[in-house]
Amino acid sequence: MQSDRASLTIIDLISEQHAVLRKATEDVWAKTEDVHFSHTDFYLISKIAQKDLSISQAAEMIKISRQAMHKAAAKLKERGFIEYRHLPGNQRDKHMYLTEAGTECARKYERIKINLENRIKTAVGEKSFSLLKEILGRNLV
Repeated sequence: MQSDRASLTIIDLISEQHAVLRKATEDVWAKTEDVHFSHTDFYLISKIAQKDLSISQAAEMIKISRQAMHKAAAKLKERGFIEYRHLPGNQRDKHMYLTEAGTECARKYERIKINLENRIKTAVGEKSFSLLKEILGRNLV
């Protein structure tokens, strides 16, 4: 298995690790919480927790169509995790905000990610972890 990875490009390695890490966080969520979220739901809730977004902004950020984002947001709104508001002076764009339930889910999901991050830090060491995080935080392309 290790020799198979040696032939992969860094793009493929990052992609594989992303899939593994995303699945690990979602598996922990599924074992500890009664609420089911799709991959897109988790991503959207995490992004809204960082910054209130319009549907267009979120669609662009998550790299899905505006129509698909509208559908995902509508489901989260129906379930009580987000709400829409118009910005003062802008009745055209609806911005998404987390409800109390959405905020609580975002906090729980963030804790799961931090716990996984700490496991990675322990596995690779503090120095390597800090370097990796610094490199991945750069605008490389």
